[in-house]
Amino acid sequence: MFDMFKMLGKINEVKAEAEKVKKELKDIEIHETDSKEWVHVVATADKNIRSISIDESVLFPEKKEEVDAAVLEATQNALKAAADKAKALIKERINDKYPEIAGMGLDKWLG
Repeated sequence: MFDMFKMLGKINEVKAEAEKVKKELKDIEIHETDSKEWVHVVATADKNIRSISIDESVLFPEKKEEVDAAVLEATQNALKAAADKAKALIKERINDKYPEIAGMGLDKWLG
């Protein structure tokens, strides 16, 4: 039989756990590069870019388009890795722990 009060208690537990995860994501660093390793991007698992560094050996005007593409690629790699890390942490800490309410869109509390 469905127990509304028990479900509300679980939802409050999940919300508290989601807040913990949200705080943790700010401290998890993701390091990514482009395929040529010209650009190094450091992002957090909550999808904030902390730094972008470019190898000085490629800073010539004739390489501008290639460097721009490398910056974009490394940034996209970092943000994808951050999203993957966040999803894995949500699965581990919320969906696996509270299977009865997983999939109810609770990850929106992390956004």
